[in-house]
Amino acid sequence: DGLLTIGADATLMTDYDLDDPQAGRIDGLGSRNFTNFATSAPELRANLFSRWQRDAHAVNVFFRHIDSYIDDQAVDGMARTIDSQVTVDAQYSYSWPGDSEMTASFGAINLTDEDPPSVRTNGGYDSKVHDPRGRLIYARINFSF
Repeated sequence: DGLLTIGADATLMTDYDLDDPQAGRIDGLGSRNFTNFATSAPELRANLFSRWQRDAHAVNVFFRHIDSYIDDQAVDGMARTIDSQVTVDAQYSYSWPGDSEMTASFGAINLTDEDPPSVRTNGGYDSKVHDPRGRLIYARINFSF
């Protein structure tokens, strides 16, 4: 019983050509782009989400995928692959009925506490793509009148 909504969205990069004044034309798609001025460019980012709602209760779940890409900062002359990552976010909300609107929400970002893929940087991850904070638990109350 209740209402279930399921959806998805994705961003697929099909082209990321760069004109570097020093190196000339570069295909930056699917690369960390350490060796040039561009930012990291995984080809695919996708989200799958669901929401179940019944009366005053709602549950939201998000699956977030970032595709693997090449780390062009060569080690011993070999570029390596930065692994893909999937994280899960979840939230429960309760909305009180009445003249004023009040909703309490409890949730977690990166519920399964996934570490970002390892990259040879000072921080150990690609700060332009991944979030190193791990699991974040939160509570929120919204009130309007």
